[in-house]
Amino acid sequence: MRTFKKFQLVVIAAIFIFASTTFADDCCTQPDNGSGTVDLPPVGCDYTSPDEVWMIIDGLPPGTTIEGLGTHTNFGNIIRMPGGILGGEMEMFTSTLQLSLHGTGDLLGFQRNINIEIDCEVHTGPRNPGDPVQTFPTDMFRFIGGIYGDPDFDMLTVTAGTDFGLPGPGQTILTELPSGDFAVDSFFDITYQIEFVGAPGSQLDGFAGSTIATIRIRTANDCYNCTAPDNGSGTITFPASCSYYNPDTVIVISSGLPPTSSMVLESSLGNFSGVVSLSGSEEDGKTVFFDAELDLDVNGTGDLAGFNRSISLPVSGELHTGPRNPGEPVQTFVSDLFRLEGEIHGDPDFDLLKITIGTGNGLPSEGKTILTELPSGDFAVDSFFDITYKIEFEGAPGSILEGMAGTTTGTILLFTGYTYETYIAGGYDYLATIEGLMDFNSVEIDSVPSDFFGPGSDPFDGVICLKGEPLGEPDFGEYELADTIVRRREDIPIRSPNEPNNTGLIETEIIALDLKSCRPIEVNYPSLPPEYYNVKVILNPGIPSIGFMYIQGSEAGGTYDMAFSAYLRCIFTEVGGGTPLVYDLPSPVTISATGVNWHNQPQIQTVPPRGGHGQLYCGTPVPGSIIRPKPYGDFFSEPVVLQIGTDGGFMDVTNDDPLPMDLNDDGDVNFSDLAIFANKWLFCP
Repeated sequence: MRTFKKFQLVVIAAIFIFASTTFADDCCTQPDNGSGTVDLPPVGCDYTSPDEVWMIIDGLPPGTTIEGLGTHTNFGNIIRMPGGILGGEMEMFTSTLQLSLHGTGDLLGFQRNINIEIDCEVHTGPRNPGDPVQTFPTDMFRFIGGIYGDPDFDMLTVTAGTDFGLPGPGQTILTELPSGDFAVDSFFDITYQIEFVGAPGSQLDGFAGSTIATIRIRTANDCYNCTAPDNGSGTITFPASCSYYNPDTVIVISSGLPPTSSMVLESSLGNFSGVVSLSGSEEDGKTVFFDAELDLDVNGTGDLAGFNRSISLPVSGELHTGPRNPGEPVQTFVSDLFRLEGEIHGDPDFDLLKITIGTGNGLPSEGKTILTELPSGDFAVDSFFDITYKIEFEGAPGSILEGMAGTTTGTILLFTGYTYETYIAGGYDYLATIEGLMDFNSVEIDSVPSDFFGPGSDPFDGVICLKGEPLGEPDFGEYELADTIVRRREDIPIRSPNEPNNTGLIETEIIALDLKSCRPIEVNYPSLPPEYYNVKVILNPGIPSIGFMYIQGSEAGGTYDMAFSAYLRCIFTEVGGGTPLVYDLPSPVTISATGVNWHNQPQIQTVPPRGGHGQLYCGTPVPGSIIRPKPYGDFFSEPVVLQIGTDGGFMDVTNDDPLPMDLNDDGDVNFSDLAIFANKWLFCP
């Protein structure tokens, strides 16, 4: 693989798009607003009626209706204030009622998707912020909107709400999750009135009417993939009848296999049976014995590529749990997979396959369990074990594993719980090259051949010093110092807050790169004076430059490594002018960066000065000036406003926080840093 030696990249903006939390399609969650509850309406959630439809009946021929699946969504322009008919809060906002309409009877075949902008007002009752479960009444007080001049409807209006004499009672239940967010289970039983007038020339021409009906709209509320019933004592019998799986880690067999080969085992632990609990009350902790099945999906790599088996391994185990408080709505206790053992013999591929896990076997496997009481009275179960495993195998005669045997030890996470994951959306990162050396006198990069620069020119086998050339407009917008743009082609999953050190591997692509030589290179001839060329390095436009990014961290942030197989084009232009000479490197080079920080919150990224390279800043900011750093792509959710202090420091005007911007690393934040800041971040005419 060809490589840039000593080639460094530093992220200067848009490290990662904000981390987001998504659940299964049947779940609505909201973050704690800082007071132990959530802001309503639940932005990002939808109210639907999967088992009911909105109806237009009046004004249509007998036996004919227009029915609509509806989604109440897109909550915005929200104003909240105390009060209302329920004595809690009033929420005024805009929204959209999305209707997928279809006709029956004489209108069979009629179908339309229509969006109606709604003005909405909801009243809520008192709640107790800080409680893990908060239940309170709600009322759809006003709900009104319509369209006019539509190809099918001269008029179509929807009205609902207690204020219009159309009752809309409801209820909301907030259940705190281990992440600190709340699951939102909310519904309204609304009485609505739909009035319509058909448009001339449409299938509805001549029809008009007013229909009053009722419908329940609700947020999706199935946020849990593991629940267990109350066992009669205000808690559950543990373990619950749920499978534990390894979402981001796998068991790996490497010992006893050919070099560069392995067997990768995705696993899940379930089908618990024969559960016996001993050792006192729940308050004192328990010892639990059980039988179960460990399902293994085995895939070979290297010399074993193509080997695939699914094996169900019977296991017996022992769990130890810490004290808990039955009857509490949220119960948190330590748990330990003290012993887990199982083996098979005489399998077509394995004469022996044996797995041993557990603290009692000298293989630490500690964990934690959180039980959260649900409105149904059941408990949501969020549980994990960080297990250490030992796996032994002997290949069976006649199989691809014949003659192979070994013992491998490793660690994985086994987890059951909420069906959500935090993810960072695919997007773009903007990078700046500090300095790199491209060595044409090495096995990594071939020399530029003889006669390339002109008849008789020597091969070029020297070292080129490269630095970034900001991409700027027009092709990529103004990115200031960014000379490289990387596209993350996949979302980055970061599961469960129980797992503090997540890892993930995603595919990436360099979509833009622009480097130039720090100084001209010298090209020699046997009998002529040397010539000097400036060098520009860009991507070869005909071949994609694909790579990967390995991400580590938690929801708060972390680091990533990346590497690319880049296909590069060198453009040589003689000092003083001349026709540029284009040279496409025949083989890809590897461009890499390691230990780059990422964050899930917007922040200003600074770049150390690069030895005087780069343009001078425009104008001289003075103390007290208000400056707005230029946003990079969608990096800033809102403009960041800074004020220059009398000492040249910076103050975030939004929250009056000083910003630690020692840009030249001299230990002080002063006007020297301000000059660097202006050079790199201010608008210039």
